[in-house]
Amino acid sequence: MLTDWKTWPYLIVCLSGLQSVNGLSTWGATIIKSLGFTSIRANLLNAPAPIIAAFGGVALATYVDRYKRFGYAIMFAAIWTIAGVVALYHLPVTQKGSWAFYAALVVTGAAPSWQPINVTWLSLNQKSPQRRAIAYAVYIGCSNLGGTYGNQVFRGSDAPLYRKAWIACLSLAGVWLAVVIGQTITFQWANARYIKKHSGNHDSEAEQLYVDRKGRQFLYYW
Repeated sequence: MLTDWKTWPYLIVCLSGLQSVNGLSTWGATIIKSLGFTSIRANLLNAPAPIIAAFGGVALATYVDRYKRFGYAIMFAAIWTIAGVVALYHLPVTQKGSWAFYAALVVTGAAPSWQPINVTWLSLNQKSPQRRAIAYAVYIGCSNLGGTYGNQVFRGSDAPLYRKAWIACLSLAGVWLAVVIGQTITFQWANARYIKKHSGNHDSEAEQLYVDRKGRQFLYYW
């Protein structure tokens, strides 16, 4: 399973995607406080983003459950995040512009929760319970490992503009989006080859993972 090419894109997406905004969940209230708000008000203002992200995650999961388009859903979350980080990088952090910066911070943190979708995608594209169990273990390990550096991008010396932090977040999000796009295209290509090679061949049914609404057999969810 560790030498399977299908496994690593999920791990790279985990390491880059989760950590592109991981610091915001830890340091969000501190960043808001640096805009001139009191500690209590900063914590209250930090609350809406994860709540909105949870509802967005449910909506995104509903879309995936219906259409089985995992890659598209995660791309949507990645593009949302990148747009938010770009706004945070360019907005001025002044008393006049603080509310605009705060709004961008909330929007960025409110990107739909996509981690459960990626884990499910990884699980469904494994052919046996044994491989699935190992894939889960490695994935969760990567998720925890990412927290080591994801929380280190926001430094006091970089406040209140956090230019270096936003560049780091944007770079990670760029890797995240690029890998998801490449992964989705690769799965589509592999499925197209499979259909072309095994069209009308009932002996290949043991290899397939799922059948779409039109009755076509596919190797991979994408």
